[in-house]
Amino acid sequence: MQRRDADLVEFFSHEVQPLPHSLSEFGSLRLPTVKSNLLKCISQPSKPELPTEVYCKVYDIAVIVHCLPVTGVMTFDDSAEHIFLPKQS
Repeated sequence: MQRRDADLVEFFSHEVQPLPHSLSEFGSLRLPTVKSNLLKCISQPSKPELPTEVYCKVYDIAVIVHCLPVTGVMTFDDSAEHIFLPKQS
């Protein structure tokens, strides 16, 4: 397509293979009578072990802003200094 004058939108609007990958195996359609063969393609993910150390903390600021009290503060700096930072541990 890079060397020919062709429409890329038209080119990519058509399927490259006659059958979807999920329903075919090496270009041959999987027969409905062997649906259990599809399970062989799905691998069960192993559960990863939890880390023993924490390298960083991630905060959802929108949740924090709505959950922490805002009485007695006028600016975001005041809120961070007097409310949010003292609650970190």
